[in-house]
Amino acid sequence: MRQCTNCSESKPLEDFPISDKRGYRRRRCKDCYNSYHRGLYKKNRPEYIQRIERSQSALKERIFEHYGKECQMCGESDLIVLTIDHINDDGAKRRKNGEGKGFSFYRWIEDNEYPDDLQTLCRNCNWRKYIQNAQRLSRKGVHLK
Repeated sequence: MRQCTNCSESKPLEDFPISDKRGYRRRRCKDCYNSYHRGLYKKNRPEYIQRIERSQSALKERIFEHYGKECQMCGESDLIVLTIDHINDDGAKRRKNGEGKGFSFYRWIEDNEYPDDLQTLCRNCNWRKYIQNAQRLSRKGVHLK
C-alpha cells in the first residue's frame, strides 16, 4: 500500500504508474496523475498540436527524401498527393502483421531502416495500380476484399 501525495488516499502499489525503465512508481495515484495531465493538455493544447504537426512533417520529409519527392510513374512532385506504395502489392498482408497506417507507417519505415520494397507514387497512380491489379486478379478468378 502507498499513500498518494495528491489525494492522500492509501491505495495498492499497482494503482501508481511506473515512472521509468527501472520500475520506480510515481507518488501520485493513476487517477490523480491522469487528471493532472488532462488539465495540462487542455491548457496547452495548441502548443501540443503544433509540436505534433512539426514532428509529423519532419518525419514525412525524411521519408520522401529517401524514396524520392516525385511519383515513380508520372513524375508528380506535389507532396500533398504523394504517398508510399508497396511495390509487391502486399500492404494489406503486412498491415495485418503489425505494419502501421498513416504516420505510424512512416515511423515503421524509419524504424525498419527504409525497406527496399517501397516506392513513391501519387495517389492517382497508386489507385490506378490497385485497380489494374484487381482486374488482373479477377480475370484469374481471385477477388480482392
